Amino acid sequence: MRYDSIDSVRDFYGDGTVYVADKNRVTVLDENLFNVESLHPKCDGDHWVANEVVVALGSDVSRKKALEALRLLIKRIESEIEKGH
Repeated sequence: MRYDSIDSVRDFYGDGTVYVADKNRVTVLDENLFNVESLHPKCDGDHWVANEVVVALGSDVSRKKALEALRLLIKRIESEIEKGH
């Protein structure tokens, strides 16, 4: 996938770790062939994300690289808040 085509992506699949967090806890899902659409590979129904944040790390993403990307994401969100978005 070309990096500039990510806007059209709706479903995410991969190998790695998925973190699901809300303000009270973090759940870690270590799965092979995870599906971010349903969050659980053996899930029959949909999982709606309401008050949670989902972070999915691909198998080739180190925790150090993930932290760098998440810091950039935090800056982006903070900037949007300051602009009133």
